[in-house]
Amino acid sequence: MRHRPAQVHRSHLLSAEVRSSVLTVGDTGPAVRYLLANGLITADAVLDGGVRATSLPRRNRNIVVRIGDSDGYVLKKSEPAVLGGTGATLRREAEFYRQLANHPPLKLSALVPGFLAYDPERATLVLKLLPHHETLAAHSGNVTAENFPISAWRAVGAALAAIHQPTVTAALEASSNLMMPSIFYVHRPTVDILQTIGPAGMTVLRIVQQSEPIREALDHAPTAWRTNAFIHGDIRAENLMYQAPSDIRVIDWELCGLGDPAWDVASTVADLVLFWLRERARAGDGDGSANVPGNWVVFQAAIRAMWMGYESSAPGEELNPESVSRLSAIRMVQSAFEGSSTGVSPAPTAVLLLQIAENVLTNPAAAARQLFALPPSRRLDR
Repeated sequence: MRHRPAQVHRSHLLSAEVRSSVLTVGDTGPAVRYLLANGLITADAVLDGGVRATSLPRRNRNIVVRIGDSDGYVLKKSEPAVLGGTGATLRREAEFYRQLANHPPLKLSALVPGFLAYDPERATLVLKLLPHHETLAAHSGNVTAENFPISAWRAVGAALAAIHQPTVTAALEASSNLMMPSIFYVHRPTVDILQTIGPAGMTVLRIVQQSEPIREALDHAPTAWRTNAFIHGDIRAENLMYQAPSDIRVIDWELCGLGDPAWDVASTVADLVLFWLRERARAGDGDGSANVPGNWVVFQAAIRAMWMGYESSAPGEELNPESVSRLSAIRMVQSAFEGSSTGVSPAPTAVLLLQIAENVLTNPAAAARQLFALPPSRRLDR
């Protein structure tokens, strides 16, 4: 942990006024005190009211500490009470940042937040805040289909290509875990998993188990899975930070490891399907079925832009559109479960995702061409 004693001359002997200021930020107070104790913010900044802290519940707890308008930090702390937050995912992310810092020439380094420190004793990862970015989920979700930021998704494709570059895999593979999505086994849940699924999730599980195309795809997925590239593992618009169409950053590397690059690309396709479903629901353009209305062409264009951005950066061997189509449907199944973690009945969007997933898995090659408008593969056939 780096220290800057000249800037924290008051942090080790805080006045009552400063202690009160820190405590007023509620459950984020320990994060502010942690930054004070380690010289990353000053007591003066707290006194001046320029420090603002907010907590964001995710797989691990994220605390965003803003200093004025143009600086700040993100503290990620392990949350054992949250599914997947056992501490292992945070350690994996911290190791990713540590290893990447040892290879600064990699293009990927410019696409992630700055790494400051990892404190294993307190299970705390400290990153630089991207103060002028917002999640691509927020940016894309606040516009109509006519104004959907298609060009930003081309930049997403280029970012995925940077992640999958052979130079990145070569640099990080020695310290990386093998990664395989747990959704591949969701149709055969263990007793422990069943105990964590609520009523809405159980309905989704029954739909999945009753769908032959989905069951067969899940059974086949582990056999077809490759571990030939370093991947993010959890690409979604919430994990992509947007400032401009050409400025995309990638966050939340908790599930990264050696895996199938098609999964990251397919996750983007599935996310765009989810954007489309939300847009048609907002516009009142839904009849309860997965029929494709006119505005799908906008999201189809975003998928193709992402694909072109990926291919133009030449990450290595070309992805097979049919494989991406199949994995995108499986990712839709995952999104249906994620959207049904609470409540008695699954949301209509979750049911539609399962319907689309089943349709795609009935003929993934046709879906790649006709639904997703992906070009035919030129080099890789699997």
